[in-house]
Amino acid sequence: MAFPTLPAGCARRLHRMVEHLAMLHAAIGVGGRRFSATTLAQPRSGAVRELAERASRASLLDMELQRCADGAAVLRVGAQTQLQLSMADLRSFLSRLRELKKMPASGGDLRQFLEKVDAALPGFGAEGAHLALTAFAELRCRQGAISAWPLLMKHRSTLSPSCIAEGVWAASGIPSPPRDVVYEAVGLAREVAPHMKLLPEEALYRCIYGLARIHTGRGSTELLRRAEASVTQALGRRPCPFLPRQLVRLCWAMARLGCRDNRIFQGLEQQITNVLNHLQVKELEALYGVLTELELVRQWKLIHDVERALQSREDEAASMNKSPRRRPFRRRWTRADLMHSVLPARK
Repeated sequence: MAFPTLPAGCARRLHRMVEHLAMLHAAIGVGGRRFSATTLAQPRSGAVRELAERASRASLLDMELQRCADGAAVLRVGAQTQLQLSMADLRSFLSRLRELKKMPASGGDLRQFLEKVDAALPGFGAEGAHLALTAFAELRCRQGAISAWPLLMKHRSTLSPSCIAEGVWAASGIPSPPRDVVYEAVGLAREVAPHMKLLPEEALYRCIYGLARIHTGRGSTELLRRAEASVTQALGRRPCPFLPRQLVRLCWAMARLGCRDNRIFQGLEQQITNVLNHLQVKELEALYGVLTELELVRQWKLIHDVERALQSREDEAASMNKSPRRRPFRRRWTRADLMHSVLPARK
């Protein structure tokens, strides 16, 4: 049996009606909880206020986004919707893309989605700029991150030091970042420096590691001094607030920024020694490179332990029957990674 085709006007009205019903559903029961009889019996102003608060946190597109199987489908929803994006919509789109952990690098849907984000973003203030920048940087979306960067710089006076620190990390995650973005990110790190001791450990790590990926520390003596004091303070806490992979990256970042204070490397050694089995081969190689390049003879025991860990990993890899790689690796990013030398370049 063939179904009749609706006229274009009726189809649009039906689509609009469905979207309004979705909004009502989201407002009445966000998170699966409905208004009870007690809630509805509240004074009118209180019930309306709670309804408005729930509606402001809900996106009309939540259910449709959850059905998307990949990033391309998410972008297709964003490109085809006729609604102007709200802050809740933007948060839902970026959260779903982060969950899927992949986003198309090009295409018409991406272009249309970014155009809608660009049109709506100025009205979202500092919170929207920070959300868009960090999410697009994590998703390696260069166009989206570069569009959000000027708004973050515009609102930086109203952002907390933690948000600014994450902005430095986000700038380092932009593929082939423009030179002016790099300069401004270094300036942001210097603005955060006086507040480094008060930063949460995650924000401190992101600020230092992000800065080291785009900056060698030249001309940032005061910033380095404050970073050393903050890292020493954080390493003294129990339990250790950093993950094993973060400890290796902190070691590399501090060395690349010019740190030669033995207290830093001694504190890192005490923490890394207990988690060597949790490190990947690349992280072990990077750690060995830092320790040997700087000739940290006081950390001879850690160097020895890293050598033994690498040797055991090589024995395990040799026992596995792996086919040779047919295509060579491609270097896609221009920022420094863990395998870059921590010593200043010779002229």
